[in-house]
Amino acid sequence: MSHFTETERKVLENLLMSGKSMEEISHALGKHRTSVCRELKRNRSEAGVGLEDGECPRLQLPPYVCNSCTQEAGCHWQKWYYLHNHAEEKYRKLLTSSRDGFNLSAQELERINKLVSHGISLGQSLHHILAAHANEIMLSERTLYRLVNANMLFVKRHNLRMAPYRKPRASKLKQRARGREMKVDKTCTIGRTYEDYMAFIAGRKRVRTVEIDTVEGPRETSKVLLTINFNDCGLMLAFIREANTAQSVIDVFNRLEHLLGLSRFRALFPVLLTDNGSEFSNPKMLEESPDTHLPRTRLFYCHPLASSEKPHVENNHENLRKVIEKGLSFDDLSQEDVDKVVCHVNSLLRKEYDDRPAIDRFTEMYGKKAAKLLGLKLVPADDVHLKPELLGGKLKRMN
Repeated sequence: MSHFTETERKVLENLLMSGKSMEEISHALGKHRTSVCRELKRNRSEAGVGLEDGECPRLQLPPYVCNSCTQEAGCHWQKWYYLHNHAEEKYRKLLTSSRDGFNLSAQELERINKLVSHGISLGQSLHHILAAHANEIMLSERTLYRLVNANMLFVKRHNLRMAPYRKPRASKLKQRARGREMKVDKTCTIGRTYEDYMAFIAGRKRVRTVEIDTVEGPRETSKVLLTINFNDCGLMLAFIREANTAQSVIDVFNRLEHLLGLSRFRALFPVLLTDNGSEFSNPKMLEESPDTHLPRTRLFYCHPLASSEKPHVENNHENLRKVIEKGLSFDDLSQEDVDKVVCHVNSLLRKEYDDRPAIDRFTEMYGKKAAKLLGLKLVPADDVHLKPELLGGKLKRMN
């Protein structure tokens, strides 16, 4: 059996604590060295709070953990250990979650998106697109249709010629009724649950949490908003996205890093908290810098249907919805329009923040440079406008 058993994990922990080499461990377990390394990296556990930022250079090499490290006592880096009971728990969660979703990276999904979107724009069928690009898409025709039906691509079901006229099978109807979502990384919640979040911030009292969420328009429209809420000052950012995909969220944060620089990005976004939507299901791409691959933030997920666990962004949505009311399409909005709305929302005087606008509080905490880079402009109190008319008819109500 290729998978590690619970007994083998216990033996592995004991061998690590005994200071055995990777060759000795792999020989004792009767497994290839790469299999042992993969088990250690995948199922190790974070412990304690490091006094220094970053990661110990030794953790980049086998055995990737601090078990039996001779310098452990005086080390100020974040600690990682292999504990057989925690490893077994992670394995069980992975075994369950691996039965859902699509095993696609954000880059693979983006590549498929471009090929399919281009073909559909020319009136091609999915079968034709797949046959012409079989070596690039590398999916079955059935899986490609599943991607479309799960709203993972820019192309929607109504863009296909015959699909809108075909009645979905009963099983598909049930899936839609449940609101089933397909994940880019089906193991994304492992080590990032709400319990993990609470444990992470417990020893880091100065770490600030930023809540992120998606605001959707009517069902028949495509554009959505990514909202980013700074809990400590009440400031909200919002970014228009062409579709509710994982790549579109990654693109927003990559643009923010390039705009702010890695150091300032880390200061502004040390911890991200969100729901378990498919658009947030590629945490590795969000947590790492695209240029250096260094860590830039930590992402955690709330429990399903638990909006109370991220109340700040949910409450601020009420102010946003005063302008962008439910039922109004975002499809004619530009980023400049969204920035205008956000400035008015962030200039609102709110009782819970001592009647000070969020822009002033943000500038006080993070500096004028950060506020300027993000394009934050204070609107005079008498000019704050929180009605749809602010955008001069660009918001259209869908029938």
